[in-house]
Amino acid sequence: MERYAAILGNEFGSFTEALERPLPLIAWANPLRPGLSLSWLEERGLSGTTLSWAEGAWRLPPKTPVGTWPEYRLGWVHVQEEVTLWPADALGAQPGECILDLCAAPGNKTARIAANMKNTGFLHANEKRWQRASALRFNLDRLGVTCAGVTIGD
Repeated sequence: MERYAAILGNEFGSFTEALERPLPLIAWANPLRPGLSLSWLEERGLSGTTLSWAEGAWRLPPKTPVGTWPEYRLGWVHVQEEVTLWPADALGAQPGECILDLCAAPGNKTARIAANMKNTGFLHANEKRWQRASALRFNLDRLGVTCAGVTIGD
């Protein structure tokens, strides 16, 4: 952190405050397992904000326990931070393409890319560390991703 303090000078305090703020929590309906809409959140008594730039995605209140819900476990919905949703959508993956995803674990961006590809083509998901590859495979299986092959290597 001293390195950043030297670079940022008077703005270092604002920088550390930003690091301590939780990132927005996003849930997105998995188009590979269709059926969820914003009414799903309302039925749970939650208010979500639709993301204008990400189809089927909602910003949720902090600490919403989506990971404990049956819809999550069945792969109908996935949760990730907003900042990690953007790169997968910005890639602009199209059905039928071949895409290489390096450092793919735990699979959040990989799953979103596969959804954007409509589960067609081939998505090569590589993870350098075998310890993290199991989380990658688990998430891809849970979400019904069949167009991806997982490898472990440097």
